[in-house]
Amino acid sequence: MNKVTIVSPDYYKQFHCITEKCTFNCCNGSWHIDIDKQTYEKYANNEMTTPYLAYIKTNPDAVNDRKFAFVLIEKNKSCPFLNAEGLCQIQKRWGVAHLSKVCRNYPRNAKLLAGIREKSLLLSCPEVLRLALFRDQQISFVTQEYSDHIKATVANDQSSETYILRVKQLILDVLQEQGYSLDIKLYVVGYILQDFQALDQDEQDKTEMVLNCDYKMLLQQYAEPMGQKKANGWQEAWTLQVVAEIANFSFKTSDWKEFQELGAQAMAGLGLRGFRSREEINEQVIDKFTDAVRVLVLPFIASHPYWLENYLVGYIFTYFHGDKTALFTQYVRLVLVYEVTLFILTGLAAFRRECNEEMISVAIANIIRNLVQGKAILDIKINQIERKSQLNIGYVGKLIFGKDMPY
Repeated sequence: MNKVTIVSPDYYKQFHCITEKCTFNCCNGSWHIDIDKQTYEKYANNEMTTPYLAYIKTNPDAVNDRKFAFVLIEKNKSCPFLNAEGLCQIQKRWGVAHLSKVCRNYPRNAKLLAGIREKSLLLSCPEVLRLALFRDQQISFVTQEYSDHIKATVANDQSSETYILRVKQLILDVLQEQGYSLDIKLYVVGYILQDFQALDQDEQDKTEMVLNCDYKMLLQQYAEPMGQKKANGWQEAWTLQVVAEIANFSFKTSDWKEFQELGAQAMAGLGLRGFRSREEINEQVIDKFTDAVRVLVLPFIASHPYWLENYLVGYIFTYFHGDKTALFTQYVRLVLVYEVTLFILTGLAAFRRECNEEMISVAIANIIRNLVQGKAILDIKINQIERKSQLNIGYVGKLIFGKDMPY
């Protein structure tokens, strides 16, 4: 029997699916839905569920039993097992036990790093976002140990996984440090990660020095020259130009109808209906943007002071992983997601003339689905940045602050 350490956010056990009360449908869209072997055989061996197999295809390239088969998605991008009310026929008739592991577990997620099992909730679910974001305190993490009969998984390079865990913890410490704007904290995270990127794999002493850096001193160092707020309290003109292109491209290439509709509203709210190029970000657009921020968004932030920080903290815990060489690239992805989120939410607020929890949670769930769990859009942008030799803290600093940073 093995001792397993589990780390999860403090809201993990509070989550439960709210089924028909949810305005979002996690079964619609361009998901690839795997059916594990055990579930497939359960359907095949019961004459009442055998008809389900007409909508399931075995996977000849399956690398494990979890990916034994997959659901054939309808032309309208929905799951064939949904009923007229948008609920799962299988679950409604047979219960949760008859769902595949993927459907049964979503939005729960788990990964094993250096012998520690991290349990998280995917941010593509609005109910998860409501639990994580809209609270009067920071996210904390719960650590538990329990005995597991399952054979422990040994990583090929456990020292590398330990390194990733330590880096994640350092990022979380920076983001949750109080007294500084989120922009400053996000920039300092990049400053530190660029130092990691410059190190060779075997520079252990230097690695330890960066891991133990005085991030509080760095926060103070950059807070003084940059100040705590940007001119319009949110995003500057140069950033708007870059982010508008990314957001518009994501709307146009998405298979998710709801995301397309949200995008149309966000662009219309800023006077960018029919947007084609960054040159359209003129003074009139900036005025619309600034007005929405000041009148609608900032008052919401004042009454929900932790939601943006908790968004980034939840993102890092859930989605930040990989090898040492990809850390800064993952950071750039985080910044792009953050800036696109600010842009879309401001556009939606301008269009609807309101800013509330429901709007934010549904919008972010769509953003995560399309830009994070479907990575192609951001991969294209990051490749463009890399080809221009701009994958560095200088470019990201300008993206965050709209002007060059002293780095």
